[in-house]
Amino acid sequence: MAKAQRVLSIEIGYSLTQVCEMDFRSKHPQVYGVFSMKTPDGILNDGAISPTESYIQELKSYIAANGMTAKKVIFAVSSTKIASREATIPMVKENKVAEMLMSNITDYFPVDPSSYQFAHNIMDTVTDEAGTKQYRVMIMACPSEILEGYSYLAQQLGLELSSIDYSGNSIFQALRHRFATGVNLTVKIDERSSLLTVTNNGVITMQRSGIYGADQVVDIMMDTDVYGEPLSYEAAVKTLRRNNLVMKADEEATLADKEAEVAELERQNEAAIAAAAATGDSSQVASATVKAKQAGANLKMLRLRRDVTYAYEQLISSIVRVIDYYNSKNRDAAIDNIIITGIAADFWGFAGLLSDELGREVEILKDLAGTNINQGLHLQDVSLGDYISVIGAGLGSVGFMPASMAAEKGGKAKGAKKSSASNEKLPVIVFVAGLAIAVVLIALSVPKYFTTKIEGDNLAEKKTQLEPVQDIYDTYVQTKANCDYLNAVYAQTDNYNRDLYDVITELEQKLPKDVEVITLNVTTTGVSLNFSVANKEEAAASIINLRSFDCFSDVVVTTITEVTDEDTGTSHVEVTADCTYGTNPALLEETDDNADSADAEATAE
Repeated sequence: MAKAQRVLSIEIGYSLTQVCEMDFRSKHPQVYGVFSMKTPDGILNDGAISPTESYIQELKSYIAANGMTAKKVIFAVSSTKIASREATIPMVKENKVAEMLMSNITDYFPVDPSSYQFAHNIMDTVTDEAGTKQYRVMIMACPSEILEGYSYLAQQLGLELSSIDYSGNSIFQALRHRFATGVNLTVKIDERSSLLTVTNNGVITMQRSGIYGADQVVDIMMDTDVYGEPLSYEAAVKTLRRNNLVMKADEEATLADKEAEVAELERQNEAAIAAAAATGDSSQVASATVKAKQAGANLKMLRLRRDVTYAYEQLISSIVRVIDYYNSKNRDAAIDNIIITGIAADFWGFAGLLSDELGREVEILKDLAGTNINQGLHLQDVSLGDYISVIGAGLGSVGFMPASMAAEKGGKAKGAKKSSASNEKLPVIVFVAGLAIAVVLIALSVPKYFTTKIEGDNLAEKKTQLEPVQDIYDTYVQTKANCDYLNAVYAQTDNYNRDLYDVITELEQKLPKDVEVITLNVTTTGVSLNFSVANKEEAAASIINLRSFDCFSDVVVTTITEVTDEDTGTSHVEVTADCTYGTNPALLEETDDNADSADAEATAE
């Protein structure tokens, strides 16, 4: 029995690089060792890597320190730029599937094929209505520029690059034996995103990404001073796994009271310090200081738990949205089991919070029980759920390769095919019959092909021509919305008070010269005026003048009071009048009279 070949499987994340040494493509693979190390900033950008010399040397050191001796390497890659499509194709020999897919690859991915590398995974064999067997295939496209970085890293590590896998496939390969039956959801939570995979009887039926990952929670831990010195990334992860930082609902309700309590204790502490300075009695200072500091520390912890819980809830919300989407599309295939893995899976309290939100149990993947993978005794205490992608990549990679290496392998394959073909002699009659059939099929299909191609080109050209119109329309809609908003705001300011200066000027002109304005209250509906004059005659004249204002539709006198000075015996009259804004009725009558006169003159003529 041949000895299984070992391979290093590596996944480079934004914060951690995870490495596993295991048997390569074995029916019952053995995991020999795992480790993780910090990924420096700037190494990873949405799947593409730019490894520095210091990073390469540190990775080499970790590999050597962990006694890993494999000469080949596989990489598991996660990127939003890796696209996938599902297709159903005729059932052919498995080694012909790639050739069939590549002949129509632009139908699946409307991109320049020369800038991408393609891979596929046969997910299932199905039978159509006519009873014909077909393959259900997952096709994946990865930008070539992403793959080249991994080829360079393998070369610098002195390792032979065997394959590059898509993280979504890696997870499926690792758990396919564990979830061979039923509908199962696996949620892998990475640093900045999460990947949800649904399988039905061992076949992938959906894969979607969530927009949140573990880093949002870890960053909160790295920023806090609750634990004294700032925590490193690894220390923050360990702290989240060892401490339940989920805030309970009743604790959140007491947060405001705790803040008020701390403020009061700090005030008492300051008062005790001030009293000690004034009297020399410092007996109360120590007690007050301890209480204030203890309460402050408790409040900091409570606020930390609030922030961590809020970050958990955002992560959970993104997961729930994907689950709701699946349920809406697959009402007849409800999810039986939910398992979470990745960095945040075993953060203490997270699984319970997710279970409460979903109303069902959620399992944390901590070991490889139920799979076909042998976990060494020295790894029994290691949470291999963190390494699920690198382990899965070693079981069955989709086979992405950099363009240069793919071309080299393709050339060798073509040479082999040519040699094989040269040794085969087909009967002439079969060749002639096949050629005749081919000519007939081409003659029938070419006109339809060109007609359809011309229609497609015309539609594509029309779409290109109309694309700028959408931008113009969007700009118009936004501008109109802004204009409507400004008009609405202006309408709120458009009232008679815009002419208040003219009203005051007219008051100065029409009221008696010796009038004394006591109060003047202005609103958007009118003016309330309280003034005093020498006698009732001047009061009457003032009221008549107020009723002649063009901008007052009504003038109501609420009080007229004669006031006598007991010391001097002189008297004056105080008047209060409410003037309502509007068009003066006298002006309306005058306008109507003028119109009637004009009509009469026109009739007489």
